Amino acid sequence: MQFHHVATTADAAVFVDHVSPGDVVLIKASRAERFELLADDIKARWIHRSGVEQ
Repeated sequence: MQFHHVATTADAAVFVDHVSPGDVVLIKASRAERFELLADDIKARWIHRSGVEQ
């Protein structure tokens, strides 16, 4: 198991480049930081990268 910490939302958004099929990604932050938008961005990048359509 590996853990990664990123300091900015920009770093987190490009983190998807390091995610492999079968990996689990947990995004932990407060709603005040609007991380649900980051989660949506990561999901969209992963779908685009994997070629899978929703």
